[in-house]
Amino acid sequence: MEKMIHEDELLYVCEMMQHYSKMPIYSIDLVEGTFRSLVSSTIENPLQDKWLEDMLRHCAEKDFDVPITVVTLNNVEYYLCIRAWESMIKDHILLLGPCVFDKITKAVIYDYMIKNKVPRQLEEKLRGYLLSLPLYNKWTLSRFGQMFYYLLVRERVELTDIQYITSFSSDTDSELEQQASHQKMEGFLHHDNKYENIIRKLIQEGRLDALEKLMASVPELQGSGTVARNNPVRNEKNLAIVCVTLASRAAMDGGLHSEIAYTLSDMFIQQIESDQNFNTFVETIKKVFKEYAKQVMQAKEHRYSKVVFKVEQFIYNNLYQKLSVLDIANNVGLSSDYLSKQFKKETGMTIVEYILQEKIKEAKNIMYYSNLSISEISNHLQFYDESHFIRVFKRICGITPKQYKLQNINS
Repeated sequence: MEKMIHEDELLYVCEMMQHYSKMPIYSIDLVEGTFRSLVSSTIENPLQDKWLEDMLRHCAEKDFDVPITVVTLNNVEYYLCIRAWESMIKDHILLLGPCVFDKITKAVIYDYMIKNKVPRQLEEKLRGYLLSLPLYNKWTLSRFGQMFYYLLVRERVELTDIQYITSFSSDTDSELEQQASHQKMEGFLHHDNKYENIIRKLIQEGRLDALEKLMASVPELQGSGTVARNNPVRNEKNLAIVCVTLASRAAMDGGLHSEIAYTLSDMFIQQIESDQNFNTFVETIKKVFKEYAKQVMQAKEHRYSKVVFKVEQFIYNNLYQKLSVLDIANNVGLSSDYLSKQFKKETGMTIVEYILQEKIKEAKNIMYYSNLSISEISNHLQFYDESHFIRVFKRICGITPKQYKLQNINS
C-alpha cells in the first residue's frame, strides 16, 4: 500500500499550486459530506453557501472514475477535481478553482445575476468576485491538473485521460424555470405568437407610436399559468423580469447600446423587486416595452452613421481583447484606411484613441466593482504593461489610477 501523504506535505503542495495558479483549493469528504478550505482566495464568492451546497450535491451524485476531471456548475466558473486513491491522500477529492475560460463581460455578469437571482445588495461583491477570477484556457487548466496530481501521488496522467463535464443536473432546475417563465410570459402576450413577434419587431425598430397603439389594444390578460405556484406576487415578479430581459435583448438587436440596455434593465428589475405587493404586471410590461422602444428610437437618431455605430458596439463588446483597426475593419467589412478616415471624420478622434478611452472607462468600473490591482486591471484590458496603462489613464483622466481610487472609491 502506498504511503499516505502527510497533512503538512499536502498543505505545502496546495500552497505551491495556489501560488502559481492563483486559485483556491478545497477538500471534499464524500463519505461525511463535509467541505473545507485548504488554501483560501482573497475574494470569496458572495454566493458561497449556495455554491457549496450545489458542489457537494454534484460531487456526491457523480462517479469520478478518472483521476482528473474539469467540472463546472454554470459554464462560467471551472474547477479541477482531483481524485487520488484514498490510501495516498487523506481527502478523497481536492478541488482547485475556480477560473474562467472566457473574459468576464458585463453580459456574462448580468446573465449570472439573473440565473442565480442575486440580491441587489450582493451585486457589487459578485462583480468584483467574477472579475477577480484568473483566465486560463482548457489546455493550461489541464496542465495544472497534471502537475497537481503528480505532486500528490507521483503518478503521471495524460491529457487525453482528463475528463470534461460541462453540463450538470444542478443547472436543470434554474434552466427549466427560465424556460417556463418564458413560456408563461408568452401566454400573457398572445395565443398564436402574433403579439410577441410584433412587439419584438416594434422595439427593435424603435417605433414608439406604433407600439403605444398596439399596447393600448392589448386586453387585460388574466388566467395565465404560474411559475411560483404558492406565491402569486413572486410569480408576477418573475414573469415581469423575464419580459424586461426579452425587451432588453430586442432593443440591443435594434441597435441600443448594451450599456444603456443593461442599466435600464437593472432599474426596472429593482423597481419590480422593491414592490412588496407587486400586482401591476400588465401596466409594468407596457411601460418597459415603451421605454425600450423609445431608447431605440433615440439611438437611431444618433449623429453617427450605422458603420461608426457598429464600430462602437464592436469595441464595447471586445474591450478585454487586443483590438486593432484591421480587426475592426474586417468585422464591419470595410478597408482599414477608409474606416479610419470615416471614423475620424464623424467622431473627431481616431479609432485607437476611442479604444483607449473606452478601456479607461471600463477600468473605472473594475475599480468600483473589484479589488483587482492596477497591474491586474492592466492585464485584463490588454494594455502593453502597467506603465502604459498608468500613462494612458493619466492622460485621459488627468490623475493616476491610484489617485482616482483614493478620490472616488476609498473616500
